[in-house]
Amino acid sequence: MKSQVSLETTKESIGLDLRTVTIMIIICSAWGLNHPLTKMAYVDISPILAAAIRSLLATAGLLIYCLTRDISLKMEPGGQLHVMVLGLVFGIEFVFFYVGIDMTLASRGAVLLYSQPFFTALMAHLFLAGDNLNWIRLMGLVLAFFGIAVVMGDTPANGRHSLMGDFFCLTAGFLWAGTTIYIRKFMVSRASAVQTLFYELLYSFPVLLAAAFLFEHVRFDPTMQLISILLYQGLGVACISYLIFIGLLYRYRASTLAAFTFIAPVTGVVFSGLILTEPLTLYLWLGVVLVSAGLWLVNNN
Repeated sequence: MKSQVSLETTKESIGLDLRTVTIMIIICSAWGLNHPLTKMAYVDISPILAAAIRSLLATAGLLIYCLTRDISLKMEPGGQLHVMVLGLVFGIEFVFFYVGIDMTLASRGAVLLYSQPFFTALMAHLFLAGDNLNWIRLMGLVLAFFGIAVVMGDTPANGRHSLMGDFFCLTAGFLWAGTTIYIRKFMVSRASAVQTLFYELLYSFPVLLAAAFLFEHVRFDPTMQLISILLYQGLGVACISYLIFIGLLYRYRASTLAAFTFIAPVTGVVFSGLILTEPLTLYLWLGVVLVSAGLWLVNNN
C-alpha cells in the first residue's frame, strides 16, 4: 500500500486563484442545495438521526475510496488523538445546531450558525501564523455577514424563538470554526485530508447516534425521496465536498476559505425558492451583492 497521500502543505496563498474560487462556489452551492433537501428529509426522519446516517454513509464512501485508490489510513504518531477530538467536536456541533434550530426561528438559527467565519478569522489571527486579520478583511467579513442577515431577515418566520435556541446555534458556529482551525494547526503535519475527514466522520457517528436517542423522538420512514436525499448528503456533501474543502484547507488560509461559506445560506435561499417555491425577493439579490463584495475584500487583502 502507499504509505499515505501527500499532505498538501506546499502551497499557502494569501488569496485564492480563479480555479479555487470556482471550486469553493460549487462546494458552497452544494451546501446551499442541502438546505431545502434537509427540510424535505425531516418529513421522514428526525434531524440528529439524519446527521448520524450522513456521517455513516460518508465514512463508508471514504473507506471505499481509500481501498480502491490504495490509500493507507494509518497516520503519523499522535494523529489518532487529534481526530478523536475532531470527531467529538464535530458531532457535538451538529447536536447543538439541530437542537437549537428546533427551539428558535430557522432564519435566526441560520444567521447565527454563519457567525462561523468571524470566529474562524479571530481564531486564525490568534493561533495560526501568517493568517492575520486586518481592517479591510474584517470589513469584508462584516459586509458579507450583513448580506446574510438581509437575506435571512426577509425569510418568512416559522417556528418559535428562544434565547437558548439562539445560543445553541451560535455555539454550533463557534465549534465549526474551532474544527477548521484545529485541522489547520494540528492535522496538516500528521495526516492527509482524506485521513482527517475519515476519522472525523467515523468518531462523530457514535456521538450523533447517542444524541439522537437522548435528545429527540427518533423517526425513520425510508421513502425513496429520503434515501435519495441521504445519499446526496452522505456521499455528495459529507464525503466528496468535505474532502475537497479540507484538501483546500491544507493549502490556503483558513479565514479566507471560511469567508466563502457565506455563499451557502444565500444559495440555500435560491434553491429553496426553486425547489420549495419559496419567494425570491429583492432582499435576496441585495444580499448576493453584499456577500460578493465582502468576499472580494477578504480574498484580495
